[in-house]
Amino acid sequence: MKVKLLVLSLILLICLKVSTSLANNSTFISYVNQNKQNPTDYLMGKLRDNDVILLGERHNQGHQLEMVNSFIQRMSKEHPSTILALEISTDEQNRVDYFLETGTGLEEIKFPSHLSSTLYKDLLITARESGVKVLAIDMPPRVFKHTKITRDEYMANTLISEIEETNKAYKIFALVGSIHTIKAPIEWLTADNSYKYLGLLLNKKNPKLKVSSIYQEINKPDSDIDKSLSNFEECIACNIGEPFSLYEGSSLRLLNCKPINIPQAFDGVIYHH
Repeated sequence: MKVKLLVLSLILLICLKVSTSLANNSTFISYVNQNKQNPTDYLMGKLRDNDVILLGERHNQGHQLEMVNSFIQRMSKEHPSTILALEISTDEQNRVDYFLETGTGLEEIKFPSHLSSTLYKDLLITARESGVKVLAIDMPPRVFKHTKITRDEYMANTLISEIEETNKAYKIFALVGSIHTIKAPIEWLTADNSYKYLGLLLNKKNPKLKVSSIYQEINKPDSDIDKSLSNFEECIACNIGEPFSLYEGSSLRLLNCKPINIPQAFDGVIYHH
């Protein structure tokens, strides 16, 4: 009898969890349906209203980089005073500038191992053709070995220096790994609760800066939410609202753990199929 009760209890718990999950998914999908936008339109709006856009990416994903390439072309026309910032070592800035000026020397620029796709070179080509300035912001390996500051602090300092040097005459469009865009402290990442990502550091170092953090997500067919999202256009974007706290699909769900949830971490999201 006790065994039967235990089995029944487990079945009820599973049914309750499935029912709750389906309800959460429905709320989430409804929110996205009501708020979805074309990604380039969405990014243009964010660029218009902010000083810095941090666009997160999963490195070397072709469809993400192709979308960014198209956006750079539009950005150069509608917001010509915008700098493209990339996770390239600051030691490479002179080579980047030389390529932008002359059109030669692209192969001499050393991209980090995590930016192995040739599509990153295409971004530089497009930037040159569109007259867009490119800023290398990442920490050089030689510095990494002899400093106590983190990569995120280094990148934040590089961006802040550029903004202050130009007296905010330029906006910044930075393409970085998605985790760097997090704008809230994630206490469970380190034992001393001290690590802060680029999205948070920029505001701490310059509270007057308007910074928007946008996550990019690649949908997986084995997720219920992603199956629903597959009914949307090829690529969609939307602001992140409270229903994202219910999100239970793909990598974003990892952030729905205490002490923060997705709405605290990012301002917006772009979905790719």
